[in-house]
Amino acid sequence: MDYVALLRARNVLRITAIVFGALILLTLVVRIASPTHLYVDNSSFKFGTSQNFYGKAAVVQHETLPNGIKRTIVNDPVTHRHFVIDNHGYFGTTVTEQRPTSSQKASSTAVGPGFKVHTTRRNGIKTTHFTFGGGIDFGFLAGLSILVGLILATILSGALGAENDGHLELAFMRPRSREALAIRVIVTDVLAIIAGQLLTVVAAIAMLAIYVYPQITFSTNTVVLVLASLLLPIAWYAMILAATARMRRGYGAVASMAWPVALGVTGGRAATAHLTQPAAQIVHAILTPLSYLDPFLYVQGVAMHTHGTSRTSLQTGVGSASPALWSLAVLALIYFAVAVLQWRRMEA
Repeated sequence: MDYVALLRARNVLRITAIVFGALILLTLVVRIASPTHLYVDNSSFKFGTSQNFYGKAAVVQHETLPNGIKRTIVNDPVTHRHFVIDNHGYFGTTVTEQRPTSSQKASSTAVGPGFKVHTTRRNGIKTTHFTFGGGIDFGFLAGLSILVGLILATILSGALGAENDGHLELAFMRPRSREALAIRVIVTDVLAIIAGQLLTVVAAIAMLAIYVYPQITFSTNTVVLVLASLLLPIAWYAMILAATARMRRGYGAVASMAWPVALGVTGGRAATAHLTQPAAQIVHAILTPLSYLDPFLYVQGVAMHTHGTSRTSLQTGVGSASPALWSLAVLALIYFAVAVLQWRRMEA
């Protein structure tokens, strides 16, 4: 690691930790002010704002099980629906619904942040099992860290430009080659970005734990989402680093302008993809080759192949998204090489 880059990374991570500490404290204050756990009871099932989901003619029974679970049993003679709602308090809530169906035998599962829905159809009965609580895929938590990683990458991306700014002679007098110095700076900054993303995940789990017991799960998409969450900020950092490696001034402005430019290129390409007007086609033809240099383009490929694949194998999930992941990795390596070569040719 490079000592100067290490000090810069330490300061950035310290501010990040302070911000997350404040958010956790704010979450705790809100939790104390409203001490109700995140659970679902019979009043939460609505057909809008006034009518209960199970109807006014339903028979509702409440009981407390020996293990302390609060159970609500609902039988609706009109809709022929039967509910069993178990309130586990801090550990979440489970809801089981049974109703007649004419569908053939089948089953399906849907998983999202904080919930899971499993549905089976058998012998004319449709059974839906809802689980509400702290169950959350680690890949989703990793996805939350992307924004923080991008922000840290933007802040740290002017590292080589900062070396050029007024003390390049001293930088070149260090007892190591220019390439080695640049690589040390890059490694230090990349590790700082990853550390900031880990802080984000830890803070998210801590804030979730204030309300409900966090149950971290892993699916076939977890590896894909984690890799994408790490590669996107690294590729973003490498792109701006390559753009500012030879600059002595204004590298901060370039890093700031990278956001609207990159989003504009990718968004403009998508917006003009299906337009038939000649002007729109010309814009699309210009933006398309530029978009391949934009890390944001490849996030779409990852999102397309991770949506709705919870029942696929890990090999299928990673394999389908591998072109986008490999593109991000290769793009980052190319930008790093360009940055090192440009900085190597700098003259004091």
